[in-house]
Amino acid sequence: MSAPAKGSFLNIANRSSVETEYLLEVALELGYLSQAAYGSLENLRFEAGIVLTAFAKTLRNKAFSL
Repeated sequence: MSAPAKGSFLNIANRSSVETEYLLEVALELGYLSQAAYGSLENLRFEAGIVLTAFAKTLRNKAFSL
């Protein structure tokens, strides 16, 4: 996978995380999720974001070290 393709993938993944955050909040406000379910799902989304950020940093560091 080329560097621009990886960057595009990471950008889409980040935007999807932000969209998921918003949709979880809406589902909570509309009563589709309990506070406990929301908390659990939001925690998973947040943890996935940490992994995504670490992956992006690793790729950037490799690109700069070449």
